[in-house]
Amino acid sequence: MAENGGETSIGVSDPGAKRKISPGMQKWAKLRKETKERAAVNQQQAGLLAASALENGDPETWVKTLRLPSLQTYSTLRKKLASCTSEWMLGFLEEDGLGILFESLERLSQKGFSSFADAFVQLECVGCVKAVMNSKAGLDFIVERKECSRKMATALDTTNNMVKKHVI
Repeated sequence: MAENGGETSIGVSDPGAKRKISPGMQKWAKLRKETKERAAVNQQQAGLLAASALENGDPETWVKTLRLPSLQTYSTLRKKLASCTSEWMLGFLEEDGLGILFESLERLSQKGFSSFADAFVQLECVGCVKAVMNSKAGLDFIVERKECSRKMATALDTTNNMVKKHVI
């Protein structure tokens, strides 16, 4: 960018071509960038707070938290699912926790990867599904309910082989 008398020129598709941006547009661009940065920080902080508050939370609270997912939430849930009691697991499954994980996985797969963090979030979500499948209570729940099998097939119907390998 080069400033010329209150206006800034930026490169367009052709590096030699320049387009002038007014000071007002510069302010909007700066505000948009700052807003995105603040939103990212707020989401990260919310995830950290939620994860620390939920570490010993009940299944219903966890399921509510999954509606606003974050990397920290998935990571903490994966650890919780790997070490929880059968009763806690059944409570989580009866609150449709697995269904929400499948929906999240499907949404994340459709979104694709715009960054390394997106790929990592998707892998943590898959890790949660895998933790459910690795428990006897979770596997029994999936086998007994046809809708779980359908949701799993839909979630795994992706071109992303990384997801398929991680689950299977």
